Order: sequence, then structure tokens, then C-alpha cells
Amino acid sequence: MSSPQDRLLTTVEAAEAAGVTPACIRQWARRGYIRPIARIGKRNLYREDHVLRAERDRRVEATSAVKPANGFSALNFLDQ
Repeated sequence: MSSPQDRLLTTVEAAEAAGVTPACIRQWARRGYIRPIARIGKRNLYREDHVLRAERDRRVEATSAVKPANGFSALNFLDQ
């Protein structure tokens, strides 16, 4: 069995590995979170470890959003 550094994934395979859609993988590539390391015909190939790292980084980024202190937020302020 090959290691994640050695496995090359197509866009669809990368999406399955990361639990996202192929469109999300293409968006990550456009934003520079991952980049294809090879092409076969029209298919981009991504290293599995890069895809998994990008997925983990995106998840951490989404869960570490700044939370308001003491439950105060702009939405609460507007409701008053």
C-alpha cells in the first residue's frame, strides 16, 4: 500500500478523500490551497497528503472564527 505522499488523486478522487465536492477541490486549487502536481490528459492530479492537509486547514479555519465575548454580537445589539 502506498503512502499519502505517493498517492496521486484525480479531482473526483481528491473530493471523495476530503469529503467535499469536486467543485470544492477546483476552488481550493484556484485559491492556492492545493495545486496539481501532474496532469494526465485533461485531468489534474493532486497528492493525497496535500488534499487532506487542505481539508484539515479549512475545517480548523471554519471552527476557529472569532466568537463574541459574553454572548454579545452585532445581531444581538440590533435586536434591542
